[in-house]
Amino acid sequence: AHRQRIVNWINATGGTSSAFDITTKGILHSALHNEYWRMIDPQGKPTGVMGWWPSRAVTFLENHDTGSTQVCDMFLFLSKYDAININIGDYVDFIPLEYHLHLV
Repeated sequence: AHRQRIVNWINATGGTSSAFDITTKGILHSALHNEYWRMIDPQGKPTGVMGWWPSRAVTFLENHDTGSTQVCDMFLFLSKYDAININIGDYVDFIPLEYHLHLV
């Protein structure tokens, strides 16, 4: 339902806008607490907006009021898909160099 509402909004703009994929952010945080089944839908696609419309899904992992010790794992998952990944914050300095490739 949440993913569908975001996709409906993108559709309402004629497909010319992108939207934050909050669905994926929540799913990744749950998955990293051993709920891995949440990551893929029955069609084998990511369960967030990036599974339905990756070119319009703006994914993010953290913002100013959340924290995570699994940022590297989430970056790896996101780097597999053709979505718009944004990185704002100083935690990137703690990510090993080999994970930075998709940020360029």
